[in-house]
Amino acid sequence: SSYYHPQHHPSVAEQVKMAHQLSSSLFDDANKKSQGQEMFFKRVKTTGEIYEPRDKDV
Repeated sequence: SSYYHPQHHPSVAEQVKMAHQLSSSLFDDANKKSQGQEMFFKRVKTTGEIYEPRDKDV
């Protein structure tokens, strides 16, 4: 984009790190009562997608 400036915008690596932090917070037990987690799971239910954790052995 012509509006991109490295001083004011995060790098791709920083964006990936922020995305991981955000997704981790959505599933953190400490955030069970947060509005963000509630909105996320409500959206999952209405779209028909079901979150099923993968087995660690697979």
